[in-house]
Amino acid sequence: MSGFETRYQISSFSMFDYKGIEDNLTAMAAKGWRIECIGAFLWKFKRAEPSNKKFAVVFPRAGSEFESMPAESQKLLDELCMEGGWEKEIEWKQMQIYCADPEAIPMETDEAVRLESVHLNMKKTFIRGWIIALFSMLVLAFSNGMKHFGNSPYSDEGTFWAFLATLYVALTAVVALLGYLYWLKASRKRISEGGTCASAAWHRRLLNVLLIGFLVIIVAYFLDTKMHLGEGLIFYIIIYMAAALAVISLSNSFSQSLKRKGWSSRANIMLSTVTATTLFVCMIVIPKFDTIWMSVI
Repeated sequence: MSGFETRYQISSFSMFDYKGIEDNLTAMAAKGWRIECIGAFLWKFKRAEPSNKKFAVVFPRAGSEFESMPAESQKLLDELCMEGGWEKEIEWKQMQIYCADPEAIPMETDEAVRLESVHLNMKKTFIRGWIIALFSMLVLAFSNGMKHFGNSPYSDEGTFWAFLATLYVALTAVVALLGYLYWLKASRKRISEGGTCASAAWHRRLLNVLLIGFLVIIVAYFLDTKMHLGEGLIFYIIIYMAAALAVISLSNSFSQSLKRKGWSSRANIMLSTVTATTLFVCMIVIPKFDTIWMSVI
């Protein structure tokens, strides 16, 4: 999807796939597109003159997804990069991207050091986030499972699907974590043999396949609850999916806003978690009033 001066690209990279990100930005720059905004699902590019710029992804040891780097450390990093001919292009969460001319000295020459920097940041963000998701979904799956299989009076036709969906997300979290650990092990082996980090393109593709499976569960839920096409099924699904994407986007924006304002990592995590949980609970509760939705349609 593209416009005259703007182009959007669906994100197809896991955050630790720095090599894939660098190659993609380099290829886009050669076509006359420079990155303007990075999101969880979409990357926004702006029209520019075609160039042979190369890009480098940096994961500073200081700071995290929820807490900015100290100003002095950030300034020192930028100055060191500028001395080597590298200019800061964009920042997203804890990932910082720089660009330079082809003849510039590489920012990272030791692949082992680079990999450990990536791993340190993934422990702060990627791993922690998926572990939180795993345990949260297991708790919800256990709760819904007890209601459904225990014939609870509070169980309805949606309880089983809630159990299945939360269990599926928990499985996705396990796959994401094991996939990352496999990539980390493979990368360390390649580096010990004198090579570079392994490609992680398969990891994001696998998660995309699992996302499709989750959407299938959601559609099956709507069909099982006897919501026919004539009663607004497609409209309902679109609204629900849009709401889910909006919740994720709002949660990320809120977290990044707190980060820019200098909030501590602990406060950011707590407030972001409360905000995201509240929004998702609203998504679960509101559809219960389906008669109101259907009367509007």
